[in-house]
Amino acid sequence: MMRLVGVELTRLRWRRAVLLLVGAAIVIPLVILAVRAYETRPVSDGDRADAEVLAEEQRGYIEQDIQRCLRRPGSYGIAPDRAATQCERRLTYTVDPGDFLYREQLRVGAERSNAGLAVVAVVAVLMLLAGTTYVGHDWNSGSMSNQLLFETRRLRVWAAKAVAVGLLALVVGTVALGLFWGGLLAFAQGRGLDPSGQVVTDIAQQLGRSLLVVVGAAVGGYALTTLFRSTVVTIGILFGVAVAGGVLFGALLPGDALRYEPTTNALALVKGQTTWYVDPPDDCAYSTSGFDPGRCVTEARLTQVGGAVYYAVLLGVIGAGSAASYRRRDVP
Repeated sequence: MMRLVGVELTRLRWRRAVLLLVGAAIVIPLVILAVRAYETRPVSDGDRADAEVLAEEQRGYIEQDIQRCLRRPGSYGIAPDRAATQCERRLTYTVDPGDFLYREQLRVGAERSNAGLAVVAVVAVLMLLAGTTYVGHDWNSGSMSNQLLFETRRLRVWAAKAVAVGLLALVVGTVALGLFWGGLLAFAQGRGLDPSGQVVTDIAQQLGRSLLVVVGAAVGGYALTTLFRSTVVTIGILFGVAVAGGVLFGALLPGDALRYEPTTNALALVKGQTTWYVDPPDDCAYSTSGFDPGRCVTEARLTQVGGAVYYAVLLGVIGAGSAASYRRRDVP
């Protein structure tokens, strides 16, 4: 089995499309890191000088308004005989250069629900595409039958390919997510914003859960493509789930149905938990006994356990169907 996995890893390494996807999975998180570092950069002396220029321009606008008021006080609702005192009093206000210096501060913990989720989504999608592209080429080129000449036990071949794709996703995900979170922590420490130990622990736990999502996405893409024997069909199904699924669960089905929406479960798994709005029972609005927190809830919650079970069952069903199909159907 180990020999087969080694062979598949070698084939993965020589697949150009896979290498491009791997490169993108590492580069894009670094780009997101650079963007967040720039957007939260400390205020410099040049920024303060620019803010002072803007403040001075604003003071000039105030003076222009005062002069217009003195010439036409009636337009400002001021009596002419009181223009000399009222115009300046009403139109003058303090201009602080600090008002032009707003800059978002880097908060590493908050990035778990912002840029951190974007990075996980990007890496997971790219690894899913790597899995489907890798095996899809074997089906399209007809090389799958040649591979079975050297190893006729199909389930071993199927499992070896799945393990190879999973290992690739694990390594790439570890590197990509490690660079992103390590970079954010380094920027925070360099700016004197050392995160607490709990924040670091939360990030480490989220990183571990994120790797599960990345590996699951890669293996799921491989299994789905092996089941349908077409990269195009797999991508079409995923696109349909992403677009039509969101409309179906978000607009047509009741709020409770979001429990089974793929994105909801992915968020719960990566973040640890997620919530969404649900309509309370109609009688809650007219209840004479007051609001009952046990019945009249407006928020549903899903934990990481629920998300993990959802994807474990989904991946198990797809994997079982894929392996059974690979074992029984003819291979061209």
